[in-house]
Amino acid sequence: LQAFRAGLQVYYGGKGGEYPKEPALLIPAMIREVPELHLPEHDRTARVTVINSKKYDKDFSRAVDDTGGWLYFSNPESDNYGLLLLDCSHAEAGGSEFFKY
Repeated sequence: LQAFRAGLQVYYGGKGGEYPKEPALLIPAMIREVPELHLPEHDRTARVTVINSKKYDKDFSRAVDDTGGWLYFSNPESDNYGLLLLDCSHAEAGGSEFFKY
């Protein structure tokens, strides 16, 4: 998660304050492929769900669909622009839901 987010920040800095429309656009230069996730109660996946709206500005947790993949907000007008989350509502043992990381 941190490496993927770091790649987004590098892209943002190199593009004058713009995030990619989808995270896969930064892959060739940064991390070669979308990292695969294997979250509890989910199969392995590198799926990225892109949200291109302001619909979840007040509560981004409503966008969590529990796919076990990535969740990315791409709308430049959204309060969540450039936010990358784990699309998983399960909690780690004794901790928070994965999407909160």
